Amino acid sequence: MYIGADKYEISDFNENAVSLRNVEFPLFGKEYSRADFEEKLRENPANDHLKTVITEKQETETLTEEKPDSITFSIGFSEHPAFYDRQLNDRFTDLSFALGNGLLGVLDEKQHRERLDKSKGVGWYKKTDFEISAVIGGEDFHYEGRFDIGDGEGDLIAHIKNFYDYFLSPNCPFIPEWKRQGEDYYREKIESLRFGRDVFLPFLEQHTELTPEDEKLLTEIMATEADWNRKAKDKEQAPKPS
Repeated sequence: MYIGADKYEISDFNENAVSLRNVEFPLFGKEYSRADFEEKLRENPANDHLKTVITEKQETETLTEEKPDSITFSIGFSEHPAFYDRQLNDRFTDLSFALGNGLLGVLDEKQHRERLDKSKGVGWYKKTDFEISAVIGGEDFHYEGRFDIGDGEGDLIAHIKNFYDYFLSPNCPFIPEWKRQGEDYYREKIESLRFGRDVFLPFLEQHTELTPEDEKLLTEIMATEADWNRKAKDKEQAPKPS
C-alpha cells in the first residue's frame, strides 16, 4: 500500500491493528489502528486493490464468528405419565431447560413423598431419560442421562452435580478401568468430566429462572395430575410391540 509517495508492505494484520514495513527502508515501519489504516487506504487511489481484500477478510470473520450461547432440553422417554397426553403421545417432552429442571424437581419431591403411601399407587420411582444440548463459548456440548423421579435427589441441577461429584471422586470405581484403556483415554475422560463440572454445570445454573410462559405451562402440566394414574394403568395394559 502507499502512504503518500512511500510504498509499504503489510507485515501484520488483525481486527484491531495493522503493522506496515517500508519497502525501501525495511527498518522503518508504522502501526495503525484498524480505523486509521482504513482511512489511509481511502486517501490514496493506488490502494483501491486492498479495499477488496479488507472487505473479504471482514466478511470471512463475520461468517466464522462464534455461535451464540444456547441450551435445549428434551425428554426421550419417561415412566411418569405427566409428559404424555391421554393417548399416551408425547406432549410435554420438549421444554425449556428451566422448566424441565423445575418440573423434574417438583415431580421428584412429590413422588418421593407419596411413594410410601401404597394407597396412592405411585410406585417407587419413574425412570426418565433426558437430553441437554448446549452451545457454550462457541463450543457444542451434549449431555444424556437418566433421572429417577421419586429418588429424592432433587431437581436436574442436583442430579447432574451428583453425577460429576461421583465420577470425579478419587474413590470412583470406574477409574481403574479408564486407566486400563490408556493414559490418553484416562486424561481425556477426566478433562471432559472437569469441563462438565466447572463449565457446563455453572452454565446450567444460570438458566434455571422460569419465565412467565414457563410458570404458566408448569401449572398446566400439574393440572393434569388427575389423569396420571389412569394413563399409567392404560400404559401397563397397552399391548406390547411384537
